[in-house]
Amino acid sequence: MILLVMGGILFYIGFKVGLLGYLKTKLFNRRFWKEYPWVELYT
Repeated sequence: MILLVMGGILFYIGFKVGLLGYLKTKLFNRRFWKEYPWVELYT
């Protein structure tokens, strides 16, 4: 039971961090492309 709870908490933290990182990168790329439209971004 303890391992199940620990696994759930770690999964939740990892998922949250991954999602925030993905959204932050996406927004940064969009802003960067508006300022520098001649630069091609390979994502």
